[in-house]
Amino acid sequence: MNRYFSAPKSTGPGKMDPMHNGEPGVQKEDFNQFSGPAKAKMDEVVITPKTRREKKGKKNRLKSFEGETSEQAKQRRGENKQNRKDARKEKTAGKIEKAKAAAVESGKKSGSSDETKRQSNKTKRLEKRSKRQEGRADRKKIRKEGKGTKTETYIKDAKVDHTREVEISKKEAIKASRKKQKSEGPAKKEPKRVKIESEGMDGQGSTEYIRGGREGDKNARSVTIEKDYAGKDQKVVRRKKKDGSVKTKSKKISSKRAERIKKRKDKSHSAVS
Repeated sequence: MNRYFSAPKSTGPGKMDPMHNGEPGVQKEDFNQFSGPAKAKMDEVVITPKTRREKKGKKNRLKSFEGETSEQAKQRRGENKQNRKDARKEKTAGKIEKAKAAAVESGKKSGSSDETKRQSNKTKRLEKRSKRQEGRADRKKIRKEGKGTKTETYIKDAKVDHTREVEISKKEAIKASRKKQKSEGPAKKEPKRVKIESEGMDGQGSTEYIRGGREGDKNARSVTIEKDYAGKDQKVVRRKKKDGSVKTKSKKISSKRAERIKKRKDKSHSAVS
């Protein structure tokens, strides 16, 4: 066994062919015999994302045509926008009319009740939209200023509570704004049993107890305890009939009975303004 391994034979410049380029002696071009095949350069591929209209197979709207002034282009775009808006409204109105007609034919609900429900839902949507718009405007202001404020209550002179505006970070202010927007929500529904108190001249006040809410359902009924011009108590009962008319019945009662009726109904009816 040899002490040292023999070095491998060189396949590089030691085996160079000096006549590689056809001229005697080592030239610069002779080194090309050791280089590998040239790598093919790949063309750069640029992927342009498609617009929403292109994905649907539609052409993009042109801002202006050839030979068209900026004013004419602006007017044309405005007319096109209005035409699209009118077309959407007409399409939606047609769908609503079809749904109403189908509901009336099926006998499940009348057209008037369906229209009332639609108006009620629309009112709720508008309320929610206004809350969102207020919240977004508030947060936009906070982001612009980079800070926000909150109302803090503190005790002064150990008796009276005072409030003051405290500066807080932008992150905390945005979080508080979102929480406020969610907590407020749409207006709460009025209870079914309400009490309305009204003051009259010379102590001729009245207290009305309504069952079925002020809007009134098919079984709405109200009891009013009041004083007449002579200062005597009377009870007036109003009941809503099926045809929508109201039947009224009144009779004189003693002051003790009036107090008992008030005491009993105050427990189940909520006072509203």
